[in-house]
Amino acid sequence: MKYRRDPFGNFFEIQKQIDQIFDAFIEGQVTAGPPASVNPEQQFWRPPMDVYEAADAFIVRVELPGVDPEDEVEIELTESVLTIRGTRRDRSREKKQHYHLAEINYGGFERAVALPEAIDDDGELVANYDDGFLEITLPKVAPPVAKTIPVQTKRPEQPRTIEAEERQEGPSLPGGDTAASSEEDEG
Repeated sequence: MKYRRDPFGNFFEIQKQIDQIFDAFIEGQVTAGPPASVNPEQQFWRPPMDVYEAADAFIVRVELPGVDPEDEVEIELTESVLTIRGTRRDRSREKKQHYHLAEINYGGFERAVALPEAIDDDGELVANYDDGFLEITLPKVAPPVAKTIPVQTKRPEQPRTIEAEERQEGPSLPGGDTAASSEEDEG
């Protein structure tokens, strides 16, 4: 039987290491020189995450099997940025002398996601952990409600007629005098 070497065997491992270096660089954790430790317990890893939008909330699902959510996970919401950090510990009791394959990530993790809209801090922020998935529900700020503004009109005062003024004061004469006052002057 011939042994066939997989041409992509190391490609995915190299890609994973490059992703970790890039993430560390972005987060400002890169130092000059070789890595300080190769201990898997001290390396950061990125758990897979889905973020989707419902009508009234954002839902964030993070794959975290083997993590005790009450003791090992911290969730923080600052403005519209959700940060999830924690640790997954290797709980096996056996000493591992030599790995033939090591694909399970252990150690610290952190994920941050900027949400596109404001979150309602007064609403019910919920985090549930079930079957290895952490699901966080973040209610959106209610959209502004359109208000109808009624238009009010001021009705102009009823125009006075000349006849009504003459009855009350008498007819007007040139110079601002009324006919009633001129008759009194003559008499």
